[in-house]
Amino acid sequence: PPRAQRSPRTAPRRACATPFRVLAAPGLRDDFYLDLVCWSRLDIIAVGLGSRVRLYRASTLKELCDVGIGDAVASLAWSPDGRRLAVGCASGRIALYDVGRGVVVTPANGHRGRVGCLDWRGDVLASGSRDRGVACRD
Repeated sequence: PPRAQRSPRTAPRRACATPFRVLAAPGLRDDFYLDLVCWSRLDIIAVGLGSRVRLYRASTLKELCDVGIGDAVASLAWSPDGRRLAVGCASGRIALYDVGRGVVVTPANGHRGRVGCLDWRGDVLASGSRDRGVACRD
């Protein structure tokens, strides 16, 4: 039988041991099951801090806004165009933040447990929860 072609070996990449910039995030929870930092294609970093989400310009780390969600933040995901931020909460609620209008919109249907993961495919938002449910919303 023919031998499989092997791809050329590349040298291992060396990562810098010290960060070149540090973002102060007081109140950032250290929990494996939370997804509290997300970077948009528009160069904005969202950080979930307790029941608030702070948005920073990634290149300067300048704080752009501080949004109150009213529930403990468990996960974050930017829409592909970077204009909407989905926020999954510990109570099972999902909030959508419209960055351009500065408005938080909450879909009627949520989960019964913590929303641990969110992902977008176009305009469809998929969410997974501790209640073992997966939901897709458009």
